[in-house]
Amino acid sequence: MTYIKHKALLLIAAGLTIQSTIVSGHTLTPVNNNADNTTKAMYNWLGHLPNRSNEKLLSGAFGGYTNIGGDDVFSTQESDDIYSATNPAQRPAIYACDYARGWNVSDNIANLIDDSCNNDLIVHWQQGGLVQISNHLPNPVAVHKWGVDNSSTPYCSANYVLSVNPADSGKQYGMQDTDGLQDSVTTMLANNQKVKLYKNKCRIQSNSNVHQWGLAANGYPSCSYDYKLQNPNDTADNWGFQDTDSNGSGNTCFIPSVDKSGFGGGLKTHISDAQYNKILDRNSAIGKRWKATMDKVADGLESLKNSGVTVIYRPLHEMNGDWFWWGPKDRSTVSQARKNLYKNLYQDMYNYFTNTRYLNNLIWVYSPDAGPGRKTEYYPGVNFVDIVGLDAYNDSPATISGYNELLTFGKPFAFAEVGPKTLNGSFDYENLINTIQSQFPKAIYIIPWNAGWSPLNNIKINELFNHSWMANKGDIWDQGNLSTILEAPTTLFDFESGNQGWLGVNVLGGPWAVTDWANRGTKSIKADLALSNGSTYVLNVPQNRNLQGKQNLAVDVKLANWGNVGTQGLIAKLYIKTGNSWTWSNGEPVEIKLNQLKTLSFDLSNVTNLDQVKEVGVHFFLASGSGQTAVYLDNVRVN
Repeated sequence: MTYIKHKALLLIAAGLTIQSTIVSGHTLTPVNNNADNTTKAMYNWLGHLPNRSNEKLLSGAFGGYTNIGGDDVFSTQESDDIYSATNPAQRPAIYACDYARGWNVSDNIANLIDDSCNNDLIVHWQQGGLVQISNHLPNPVAVHKWGVDNSSTPYCSANYVLSVNPADSGKQYGMQDTDGLQDSVTTMLANNQKVKLYKNKCRIQSNSNVHQWGLAANGYPSCSYDYKLQNPNDTADNWGFQDTDSNGSGNTCFIPSVDKSGFGGGLKTHISDAQYNKILDRNSAIGKRWKATMDKVADGLESLKNSGVTVIYRPLHEMNGDWFWWGPKDRSTVSQARKNLYKNLYQDMYNYFTNTRYLNNLIWVYSPDAGPGRKTEYYPGVNFVDIVGLDAYNDSPATISGYNELLTFGKPFAFAEVGPKTLNGSFDYENLINTIQSQFPKAIYIIPWNAGWSPLNNIKINELFNHSWMANKGDIWDQGNLSTILEAPTTLFDFESGNQGWLGVNVLGGPWAVTDWANRGTKSIKADLALSNGSTYVLNVPQNRNLQGKQNLAVDVKLANWGNVGTQGLIAKLYIKTGNSWTWSNGEPVEIKLNQLKTLSFDLSNVTNLDQVKEVGVHFFLASGSGQTAVYLDNVRVN
């Protein structure tokens, strides 16, 4: 690997401002050609993380949602608690905030956007961290719920009765489409008809019980028999009661598909394709609400831009699920037209933020959910996405799917959200990072969610944040420069054609090229070991080789899942012998326990005579143990 540093980085007293010269070599550039230098440098740095042997996976944490009540409100508490729970103490490299409270209630849905977390995020950035923003955006389609905002009639009381105004006892009420698509469709209801609960559905019933009125199973109002309150061209609309005679003031009591009070943001309220199309029409009421929402989000992102902060921005996530309004109603039968509507929406947000609001500080993330299928089918295009990722909630990380699919887009990969599916406090975060190491090695960051999903409320938090692969808040910068960028490694031994000259010292058998396990390709080498207290074992290859100009040597080592290797496990060191005197130099010792995969790395910068390498090998030491086990080596490489 070639070590590259981004020079001319200035720490300004008022905040961290980066001026970066992109040097020659393999440079990754964000999709926004006008991205500022800070964002270009940061994206290039992120994209090179998989080339490292250690400190290659950025840690993250979700700090909460802005301006809500309860434990989920944004604060720095998650970071502070992680710092207290780890030894050595660590803080997450990436700290995340959600501006939007799309499930809350407001007459103006743009008011559900709040960027008050920015001050804390700016401090996190200035202290050497990275920032991520997510949005659970409110629904721009008018989501009307039971009731009006004052004591006017008509209204729905606690028992869902549509009352009559005593001053207007002859009033007639009508059912009217209220979302603006088909607003002339009205069906009259007679005086004193009531709204009741029937089998958990809201129904409108006449006093005579002759006609039963109510909500159909698919969520829109309908009438039984030959009385239909539906427009066949607009079946997913919201409907409301309206005073239709000359005595009333026109007050309206609305019926939605969900909830029963106030006006709201409808995060999980399904919208029709016709309504989806209206979002992109800036002249429609729906389009105006969407633009107002985007502007409120953009204001927050612009504030971060003005403070020099690059933002990892993740909009419209988990689109392949059927729980958010921007996704399908049924993820198993979604049409291509619906998927195209999502792509158009993502592209609309990208274009508006980039070309109208000039937010040149954003790194754009596309992150489907790991559970459902169709993870690649909503992809908005190569020109709109910088990072692909998964939102993965799974009790068995080894079964997470979608990694290889998303890598086909040629973008850096991340776990944009991660955590257990079952919230019982037993999720093993050390197992998660070990699984990432063995099965998802190109991941560049993980962001565990808060509350019951957080490492704080599960097990092995210290092993997660102090894992050799983990890069934390203090590992991003090096005296005002982004820390070392490594170019892609050169493989010395892949073992696909055999053991390639490797030998064993004090081993029971081997080394052989096997298909039992491999970290890259299909084969590794394996050696069986007879375990006894104080024993040493060596796997090595005595070959002349010129590594002049190389900076780092690395190898992947795995220990079998059987045998007794004591509490310490095997202590492994990667070593090299150089020059005519075969001078020994080695990397740091690493503990390897049963069934663990570790990467041994060795900085060659202080090794002499690299043009005369005589031997490369791995030295193992066992303090205490018994029985037998096996070790595997794969992917010996230099950078």
